[in-house]
Amino acid sequence: RFPYMAVGVILLFGSLLGRFVCGWLCPFGFFSDILNRFSLKKMRIFKEANYIKFGLLGFVATSFLWGSAIFCKYLCASGKIYGLLPYWVTVGWPAFIKTIETTNWISTILLYQLIFFGCIFIFGLLIHGRWFCRYICPLGAWYGIFNYIIPFKVRHLEDNCSSCDRCKDICPMGIDLRNKDFLTITGCIQCGRCTKLCDGREFKLK
Repeated sequence: RFPYMAVGVILLFGSLLGRFVCGWLCPFGFFSDILNRFSLKKMRIFKEANYIKFGLLGFVATSFLWGSAIFCKYLCASGKIYGLLPYWVTVGWPAFIKTIETTNWISTILLYQLIFFGCIFIFGLLIHGRWFCRYICPLGAWYGIFNYIIPFKVRHLEDNCSSCDRCKDICPMGIDLRNKDFLTITGCIQCGRCTKLCDGREFKLK
């Protein structure tokens, strides 16, 4: 059946908040910001990689029409951290130990989950804590499109800008609001960190 309620809630939140959800409400975003405190940021990803999440958005929408939730089952990082991890470290742990003791091998799905966990942490430490939000998350891509119409957003004030680049350096999504292209507008999570710079002269929330 078509998930009318889920789609309706996503439409409502998107039209009112846009990617404010990513900056303030998403539990995986909270985890990513913590991970980012330890990130070495040694790897750089080309800007065009930001389009990957929009391709995945189309894939997720198509899979739902086919009655499949393959992304939610296998690729959703938030589900892995807040769903599977608590399971494996609590009630799932005895079953895991018993499986190892009786068969001496790890199931394919468990091995995949361990690899996925590893990628979340390794990429977070090497690239950026919010790498998944930047390049992969289809829900973030969906909310980002609504950034064009949401009533409240962070705006750059060109007349007062000194081009010091501090706003770009502090942005968790790696965007520069001085650019007004598609990736910049849809990438802003409205966290407001840039508004705290330069005594508030460069940005305002309206």
